[in-house]
Amino acid sequence: MRYCETIHRMTRRMHDWDYTRRAIYMITCTLADRSREWLGHLRKGSVPAHSCAGGAVPAHSCAGKWFIKPTPDGEAVLEALAEMPRLYPQVKLLATQLMPEHLHFIPFVMETLPKPLGELVRGFKAGATKRWKDLRKNAQAQNNLRKNAQAQDSSVPAHKSAGGSVPAHKSAGGIPR
Repeated sequence: MRYCETIHRMTRRMHDWDYTRRAIYMITCTLADRSREWLGHLRKGSVPAHSCAGGAVPAHSCAGKWFIKPTPDGEAVLEALAEMPRLYPQVKLLATQLMPEHLHFIPFVMETLPKPLGELVRGFKAGATKRWKDLRKNAQAQNNLRKNAQAQDSSVPAHKSAGGSVPAHKSAGGIPR
């Protein structure tokens, strides 16, 4: 870190505030790597109805507008965020806005929380990270399966049949020899 750089994490909290109490908060979570559009892509066109202010705005009024189309990573983050009110019924999400490399959301803490809001956000971030890692593992596993299937198809000897050259396991009406 250079001398003039500032660490902004956690510095914008009010030191005298009790973050377990009833209030409406504005939270922004950013990715460490902001060089790519990990969470979504800016698009213009037909906006899905649920993306128009959470369904509160008629879809026809969102036609031809700019919107963020979530990537699979962005979908995983939104799914993890949707768990917060289920796990903590005292919290209601009033608004959510996914951006290409960060997320804004406004939680309404309706009743006193058993622990500070920062711990709930930490749990959300851990859940989102787990979903992201699971996506990566599944994508890697699918790639490995695809590569293995391609390798098996290319390693099976072909023979001549009435239809031309086909892999041995596909000849004779699909019955393996």
